[in-house]
Amino acid sequence: MLKPFYETTTFLDLNYQSKPVRLQIKPIYSTWCSRNGIKEIILLSRLFMKWALRSQLKEINEFIENLKSMDSDEIGLLVAVSAHIKNSYAQDGHYINDPIIYTAQNPLAAVEFGKLIRFMQKQKRPEYAAGVMVWLHTMRAGINLNLRSRARVMWGELERGFKSAPLHVWTINAPDGSRLNIKNYDTFPIGFDPEPK
Repeated sequence: MLKPFYETTTFLDLNYQSKPVRLQIKPIYSTWCSRNGIKEIILLSRLFMKWALRSQLKEINEFIENLKSMDSDEIGLLVAVSAHIKNSYAQDGHYINDPIIYTAQNPLAAVEFGKLIRFMQKQKRPEYAAGVMVWLHTMRAGINLNLRSRARVMWGELERGFKSAPLHVWTINAPDGSRLNIKNYDTFPIGFDPEPK
């Protein structure tokens, strides 16, 4: 007798080529013990993971290229915002500065950061969306070793803005109207030093 492997239709929200995509996953019918059914599911999951990795590599490479075209003052604003985001999460007990451990404990962290980026874009706060994007790529690299070297390159580019980041504390306000908290702005996330030791 055939039983649904998934009982209901589910939706998976992704970004493909910087555009939101909603995939509809319908019930897959297979016998619970069928070797062929399990092999098909494993094959589908491997194909999906390869597609996701290609998409994520493309996105982080585009982000790095954008950073390379920015001067240190522009990057300083991005560093200040990303430091504020890190410190805001830390105040709530979420230590995203250790992305490898954080993503192991919170496997959907990258999905949550993706939602936060879309929210900030709707709120017309592109500087915050870009700051969250730094952490989105860092979280993805915390999950996937294949992205880690590119994330280190990204943090190497962000290092160019460390000197000018304190100047931006007074440039913009946080979404709640407070001043930016840029404590430890000039440190790399654990495991993401551009020159690993």
